[in-house]
Amino acid sequence: MLLDIVILPPKNTRKLIATVTKKIAKKYPLRWRVDDRKLIPHITLFHILMKKSDLPKLYEKLERITRKHKQMNLSFTDVRPRSFALGISVKNTPHLYNLHKEVVQNLNQYRTGVTAKKFFFPIKASSSLERQYLKKYGKPRVLKLFLPHITLCLLKDQSKNEEAKKFAERFKLKTFKADTIAIAEINGYFQVTKILKTFKLK
Repeated sequence: MLLDIVILPPKNTRKLIATVTKKIAKKYPLRWRVDDRKLIPHITLFHILMKKSDLPKLYEKLERITRKHKQMNLSFTDVRPRSFALGISVKNTPHLYNLHKEVVQNLNQYRTGVTAKKFFFPIKASSSLERQYLKKYGKPRVLKLFLPHITLCLLKDQSKNEEAKKFAERFKLKTFKADTIAIAEINGYFQVTKILKTFKLK
């Protein structure tokens, strides 16, 4: 199974993001967009390739982690192209980083392979730290290289990314309360297609 441990924004924030991507789609041809129906807005904490039979253990471990972490206010910073898609950055607070770190270090034991090989495009590890993380955690941009964000869409013409970025910046996305962690199924573009189980931060 290809899964993502995510922060699931509240419904009003997800709806706002879907509205933004709909407006982008009216101006630029897209391959896909996060619409809160087929593709659900989220902040990735850890991608993991694992056996379905280990899901109950994963649920139990994640429930223990969420009981230790308080709800947090998160704020959007800037819109930027990320690897291949357009996304909006989220401020990496100490609280958010510590949650990410605990999820990665505690759930990596259930990983069965290199997660990066399951995506529709090559995941490059250009530095020694990225290569180390790729080998140990299946993805190169975790822990010290963690860059929290919410993906918005993938443009058909990626030469328009900068233009679309400026257009998306017109929509002022605000701070939101993060209180829900989810285990989700994802597709080869890292996008959440189905929520399997949710957990509340304390």
